[in-house]
Formats: sequence, structure tokens, C-alpha cells
Amino acid sequence: MAILITGGLGYIGSHLALNLLENNYEVVILDNLSKSDISVYHNLKQLSPNNRPYFYRGDIADLKILKSILLYHNIETVFHLAGYKSVKESFKRQEIYYDNNVNKSIILIEYLVDRGVKNFIFSSTATVYAPSEEILTENSPIGPISTYGATKYMTEQFLEKLYQKHSDLNITILRYFNPIGEHPSGLLKDTGEDNLYPNIRKCIANNTALSVYGNDYPTPDGTCIRDYINIEKLIEYHALFIKKQGFDIFNVGTGIGKSVLEIIAEFPDLKYNIEPRRSGDVSSLVCSISKLQEYQWSI
Repeated sequence: MAILITGGLGYIGSHLALNLLENNYEVVILDNLSKSDISVYHNLKQLSPNNRPYFYRGDIADLKILKSILLYHNIETVFHLAGYKSVKESFKRQEIYYDNNVNKSIILIEYLVDRGVKNFIFSSTATVYAPSEEILTENSPIGPISTYGATKYMTEQFLEKLYQKHSDLNITILRYFNPIGEHPSGLLKDTGEDNLYPNIRKCIANNTALSVYGNDYPTPDGTCIRDYINIEKLIEYHALFIKKQGFDIFNVGTGIGKSVLEIIAEFPDLKYNIEPRRSGDVSSLVCSISKLQEYQWSI
């Protein structure tokens, strides 16, 4: 049996692929390289020389490629991570975000379901929630303020309706908070332009000032608070859902929030400038992980 990872050469996808390879799964990666680089594939082969991934370059809605994948691999489970994920970019390129994150996801999943694939784990986001200063549970009000968050929630809704039609499917939605960190080798890392830690790394390397967007939020120090989860821990959780039955949604974070200035304080030599707020940023995104922990303890 094989596992398909869409977007498997991205930051989270590549770490997930390596973890599955190390646990002796057959891993098939589908990635169009629009937000990733082929060097990541070569790094995965280097890190896992005894169990290398299969790689298909192409779009998730390319039915010819999907047909080939199903022809040559017995796909049992799909981790659907492919998608555009920049809050900032999503305001400027709304049509592209809806097409890629929603329309193409529907084409992909319906095609696979029609051909007998039954197990799906979908990479969603904390940005589906309405702005709130409260700790977020899976039942907190939905109300994305960015196009990115809206597209992810639309795909969540599609998956829930799909499950209602096909109760033999197993669908898990994982709402990520803020993954950070990189593989100890340095070969797999976060390169996201909008993400805090890659920008800190870049500023330290270039001796430049980090831009902090807003210091007038209703938080103790005025900067945004986020729930940062180490990438290794995030990936560990994924293994819990490969065999999960039915439909469910889980927050994936730590339950602990840190402000931007608290993170900056961890880097004494880092300089920073306060800039105007960015569109789409909310003051706080911190989750309750009670449901995740209860499930983890139950298996």
C-alpha cells in the first residue's frame, strides 16, 4: 500500500514524506513545483537512501498524471497538502486561490474517490476561525478574513458533504496553527516569505532589520500572538490519522501563545522595525489541543 502526498516537496509535505519513508511506507509525491523546488526531492533521496519516494511533477487536477499514479501505485491514503497559503498574496490573487485551493482540490478528491481511494487527511489552517482573543476549539466560530482562509474552509465544507454521501470514506481535517523549525540536517526547511522564522533567519544572516507588522493589537505587548508548533511534533501527529475511521476535525498546535516580540527576544542580536499592520492578520491565534490529546491517548 502506498501513501500519496500532494504538495510533498513543500515545507510540511517534505517533512511528512521523510517521516513516512523512515517508517517504511511507500511514498508517492505529486507537486507542480510552483511553490517548491526540485532540490527538495534530491534532499529526500539523500536523507532516505534505502526507501526513496516516487515523484510526479504536475498539477493536482491533471487527470492523466492521477491516472498514472493509480496505475503504478496502490494508493491507500492521501495527505492533501498542495495549495497556495500566503494570506498576503491571497488578497491580490483571489481567483487563483479559489481555483487552486478549492476547484482543483475537488477535481483531485472526486477523481480518487471514484477510483476507490477511501482515506484522506486534509491540511487546513487556523485562519478559518473568526478573529477571537479566546483559546480556539474545533467548535469556535468560523469566519475567515483572508481569501486563503476562505478557500481552506470551502474545501473543508466540500469534504464534509462528500463524507455525508460516502459514509465508507475516512476523512480527517487538520487545522494547523504555526509550524516552525527545520530538519536537523538543514536540508528540509521553511522558506515561506510571510513566515516569521525564515525572515528572522534571513535578517540575522544579512544583518538587516526584521519588519514587525503592527504593535497596536489588543495583546500585552501590542504584537500578534501565535501558537508555534515545532515541525517535528506536527509531523508526529500525522501518523495518528492514517488509520482513523470516519470524519473528524482537529486543531494541531501546542495550546501556548507567544507574541512576535517574545519570539524576537530569543534572538538578542536581531534588529527590528515596526511597520503598519498587514491585511489579514488577527491579534491572536492560539488553539486548544484537548481534542487532539484525547484522541492520541485513546489509540
